[in-house]
Amino acid sequence: MQVVAIEQGTVLMREGENGDAFYVVLQGSADAVRGGRVVTGVELGDYVGELALIDPAPRTATVTARSAMVIGVIDHRAFAAIIRDVPTMNLKLMRALVRRLRQRDLEAVPG
Repeated sequence: MQVVAIEQGTVLMREGENGDAFYVVLQGSADAVRGGRVVTGVELGDYVGELALIDPAPRTATVTARSAMVIGVIDHRAFAAIIRDVPTMNLKLMRALVRRLRQRDLEAVPG
């Protein structure tokens, strides 16, 4: 993992673009925006961008630093090695993906 300091306002990823890295928040916070609407905050310990490494499709959100941040950047090669060599990471990723899927399902149901 490469550790990088970024300034407030830096865009980590853009909705609709292809991705080749995933990011872990080590310090600071960001906003994830989909379709022009803030959908969630990204805080210490959170990670974003793993979907593009699991399924190479365009990014589903734009993530912009709300404050100065320190992030860990994991590229596709390192990610593949982690998935291969750290089986407990697979379960953590699956749980996070299921939470996101459930949240999307709840948002799609008229209420």
